[in-house]
Amino acid sequence: MFTRLLVAFDGSDLSRRALDVGIELAQRLGAGLYSICAEDAVVVPATVPGYGPTESDDAEGGEAESGLVSLSEEARQLALAKGVAITATIISGEDDADAILDAISATQCDLLIIGLPNRSSPLEGIFPHTSTILEHMAPCSVLGIR
Repeated sequence: MFTRLLVAFDGSDLSRRALDVGIELAQRLGAGLYSICAEDAVVVPATVPGYGPTESDDAEGGEAESGLVSLSEEARQLALAKGVAITATIISGEDDADAILDAISATQCDLLIIGLPNRSSPLEGIFPHTSTILEHMAPCSVLGIR
């Protein structure tokens, strides 16, 4: 069956449900449980007039990193409360989908658990949701939670 589970956790309601399912599956299967909290980098071309890094930009970056640490700790606490050990990873500044795909490879997970939005956006064809990319690109089984 499945021996290594990876949950993509961003703090949203859907990812919380995915984490709950991951914890329960890890418990029932005796599987290893991993979580990843990832955040996209915001890239602004240097040619944009008037843009330059400011002290507030640096502070916002620190807040984002702090938020990821908080999410990672939350995932750890939720798992430990149910007696499940979890290895939590934080990746900042990389495309979410790429970071999660890299984590699948690094942890050799055989099941990815993600939250799936109920509806797709009209822009889905142009800017696909991370979950859509992962459904098609993940090198392992994917369990989508709604």
